[in-house]
Amino acid sequence: METAEVCQAVVVAEDSSTQISAMELCDRLLKQLGDELQFNFHSCRFKELSDPHHARAAAQAVARADILLVATHGDDLPASVRSWLESCYELRTVSVGALALLFVEPISASAAVSDLVGRLHAAAGRLRMDFLPLVPQPAEPIRKALQGGSGSMNPLLKGILNRPPPDHWGINE
Repeated sequence: METAEVCQAVVVAEDSSTQISAMELCDRLLKQLGDELQFNFHSCRFKELSDPHHARAAAQAVARADILLVATHGDDLPASVRSWLESCYELRTVSVGALALLFVEPISASAAVSDLVGRLHAAAGRLRMDFLPLVPQPAEPIRKALQGGSGSMNPLLKGILNRPPPDHWGINE
């Protein structure tokens, strides 16, 4: 009898509403994959990463994770989360995976979306993971936050915001 492969997933959420949205996304993924894949989830909130014990456990989970999902309202990462990411680089043993950035409504009025996207895109590279930004539809609040006063945005962010929404989301798609 063949057993399903186990996918290690770490969910790091800004607050309770972003954690709920992230887990709803994970639930949809579980339903789509059915018996093809089993998941082990490790979940925590940004504020928990300021505790050394929680931060170490989460970094150890990322060290072997297939998916790192960061759920936020769009503000740049707090210092404790940036420091935690640094520790993840040092511990990471797996050389494939995906870092997904999930933007959750409402997008913060003071959001530093371009800083956040840039920081997590670089983090994905250092973690040897693909970067997958998940932008809600409609993405107008994020467009406004990215454009700020200058009305311009970098090509990476422009491509993310202007691509059509996916008709499905799957690992092997």
